[in-house]
Amino acid sequence: MFCHSFHWRGICASLAIAALGLCFSIPAAAQSEQATITGTVLDNSGAAVPKATVTVTNVETQTGSSTESTGDGSYRLPFLPPGTYALRVEKTGFGVEKITGVDLKVGQTATIPIVLKPGTISESVTVTSAAVLLEQQSSSLGNVVSRQQIIELPTGRNAFSLVTLAPGVLPSGNAGTGPIVSGGRSNTSAVLFDGQESRNTTTNDISYGPPLESVGEFRIITNNYSAEYGRSGGGILTAAGVTGTNQLHGSVYAFLKNDKLNANSWTNNRNGLKINPVRHNEYGFAVGGPAVLPHLYDGRNKTFFFFNWEQIKDRSPDNLLTTVPTAAQRAGDFSQTFTTAGQLIKIYDPQTTRPDPNSPGNYIRDQFLGNIIPRAL
Repeated sequence: MFCHSFHWRGICASLAIAALGLCFSIPAAAQSEQATITGTVLDNSGAAVPKATVTVTNVETQTGSSTESTGDGSYRLPFLPPGTYALRVEKTGFGVEKITGVDLKVGQTATIPIVLKPGTISESVTVTSAAVLLEQQSSSLGNVVSRQQIIELPTGRNAFSLVTLAPGVLPSGNAGTGPIVSGGRSNTSAVLFDGQESRNTTTNDISYGPPLESVGEFRIITNNYSAEYGRSGGGILTAAGVTGTNQLHGSVYAFLKNDKLNANSWTNNRNGLKINPVRHNEYGFAVGGPAVLPHLYDGRNKTFFFFNWEQIKDRSPDNLLTTVPTAAQRAGDFSQTFTTAGQLIKIYDPQTTRPDPNSPGNYIRDQFLGNIIPRAL
């Protein structure tokens, strides 16, 4: 079995870039994996400071956005990809307030109050944020799995298997393949990757498992999720993909499973059997950075790409346990064919199909005599 797994983020800016496999990462609006910064701007006396300019900048990409505080001093900066940010607040008559090291997690709404001190624009106060940012705008409960955890913890090459790190999440039971979140049934949790539904609408399990190297971080919301989420009888898993930055970065990886590296089982040794063949290879590469076309376009600080290619080759045999017809059954004799409960499996003659006089709209057939199909048929 040969499988190809591809992951692109964004849209291609030109045919030349597409030919090189470089895809631009352009933030989209209203995506559940994006973060928000909100708060109020006050002066030393606690009075609101309206029309203060609040600017947020991503440290790795130097991109960001700005807004002005409202009449009551409040501000809101939504649609921020997870990452580390610097905040700058300024207004005429006050010194500039700078906050660095603001670490935003996937789907987080961080509240950062700002206090401006009287002074000139040339005067500034820089604060390094080291405290945990509180979420005062949401009552939802959940847990964030970081990029470091995804890469370094044993996952079986499935990043979403780490949902069990969150309180209230149990591994799948016998009735399903998905985790059990807050007592909900297996395979009833919503799965979003970069805002896109990744759940099979028929079986409700995960329809697309992205390569491990393409998952930045994810949040599992176990309770009290907001109205923006739906179609869930358990929890909400919302993941953010890796994006490009101003620095070119990437990785090449390969994982394998081979019976030559494994010991035989105790049962096989007892029965004098060899170890089952195992041939599983999983390999690929990931690369991201600024979109640069020499002498044509420099995308630093504005346009980025991320590309991940992965291939899986699984050449291990499947062990199947099944049944084949007996000699009597091949001859049409089903007189000794029973269910596990010992009941005879009845074989009916299709040529005797007729309306059921006792049940209008239904049909009945006669069982073959002795439950044996005549050779003439």
